[in-house]
Amino acid sequence: MVAGFCNFSYPPAGYFYIEEPARGLLVFGAQLVTTGVFIYGFLMEMSVNYEYEKAPGARAVMLSGIIATSAIYIWSIYDVVRIAKIKNLAHQKSGQKLSIKFSPDINLISMQNNYSPIAGLQMSITF
Repeated sequence: MVAGFCNFSYPPAGYFYIEEPARGLLVFGAQLVTTGVFIYGFLMEMSVNYEYEKAPGARAVMLSGIIATSAIYIWSIYDVVRIAKIKNLAHQKSGQKLSIKFSPDINLISMQNNYSPIAGLQMSITF
């Protein structure tokens, strides 16, 4: 969910969070291209041909840019959440879990030719 929120806030951020920077840069580049298509259509619409009083095809270019940018944006949020879930499952199945074990510990310590028992607690952490 954190990766999805990162990607919602800034599109390639979720991919960098899940350590997929190449995919993040690819999605970001695709969004730049489709946003450029939208801006091109918008500029075509703004530069009206006064003979026809409208720019032919400008609205279609602008609409295709909006649709493509939105589709990539929504797909990238879905994709980053899906990849994060797969990576989390793989990490859980690999058996790398944090475990802490406590066990009693008794040692004999020599002090001036006299052995004294020392009791304690031993802690071991594996991850």
